[in-house]
Amino acid sequence: MIFFIVCNLPLGQISGLFKTIFPLTSPDSLAAFAAPVLEITSGLSLAESILPPALSMVMLTFGGLSCFAQTYTCIRDTDLSFGNYCLHKLTQSLIAFCLYTLLFSVFS
Repeated sequence: MIFFIVCNLPLGQISGLFKTIFPLTSPDSLAAFAAPVLEITSGLSLAESILPPALSMVMLTFGGLSCFAQTYTCIRDTDLSFGNYCLHKLTQSLIAFCLYTLLFSVFS
């Protein structure tokens, strides 16, 4: 978890590089999207003012790569399938995206 939090730190520092590589995209939005993908706790706090609520909730459902790494270390010596875990986590995130998009469009 600490590794992924540390990986989130330079995202604010390299926003100029994002602007050079992706000139049509705001560097803040790229950093805001990348931060929760790495680690959910610090990532959502970095992205709270930029990401729309539905996308923030989907990121929360996804859990970040840190969650995947922690789960892998817990189940690596068992007969549980990490591939199935990843598939189900991604499916859960897709379902959450559809539900949150529907809810926010109905109640907005």
